[in-house]
Amino acid sequence: MPTNRETTVVRIELGRLDYVQRLSAVLADLEGAYNALYYFFDLSHDLERAVKSWREYRHNLPLPVPFPPLFSPPVNIGGEKDLPLFVLPTDRLALRACQIGSPGWLEVIGNMNPLEVWRKYAQDRHERRKDREYREQAEEEKLHLENQLLKNEVLRRHIDLMENLGIPRSTISEIVNGLLVAPMNALEQHMDNGNIRDITAAPEQHVQRPSQE
Repeated sequence: MPTNRETTVVRIELGRLDYVQRLSAVLADLEGAYNALYYFFDLSHDLERAVKSWREYRHNLPLPVPFPPLFSPPVNIGGEKDLPLFVLPTDRLALRACQIGSPGWLEVIGNMNPLEVWRKYAQDRHERRKDREYREQAEEEKLHLENQLLKNEVLRRHIDLMENLGIPRSTISEIVNGLLVAPMNALEQHMDNGNIRDITAAPEQHVQRPSQE
């Protein structure tokens, strides 16, 4: 269970979505990315507890590398369709408000950690695209999305925690690649084609979640 129980609201600025299919694809990919990030934070918390428990009760034994099955991250859990099972009902991504137009916007509410990743990722993306040297380097080296995720401020704190616990970088890379790259790449594609123009903090944060009924 994620340690951060706070919720927040972000606004997704939309491009011109004239077809229901485009809007439904954006909504589905937003939820897929949210669920994957939520599971990542849940997993990092579970790994932290597992490693601390190992050290507490087996302090004379080195941390197993690679981890035994007890510690192995269940990255391949059956695909994105299974990820909602790991999201608490009170933490599910919910639509708070929307305006469908040309352009329009959505406001969604959910657990703070995944939504802060979105906001920081969009902010960093804007800054990177202003940097001519970065654009040229990205074109030449075809920089992978994984590199940007590893640099994301919100994710980096949890990645650093895993590294400090002694979790191998190869395991962390496997988690990021297996869990986050595909759903975040789907959001990146929506940003590239203009379906999503920006992701920002909503004007008003302190709003009750929609009813779960």
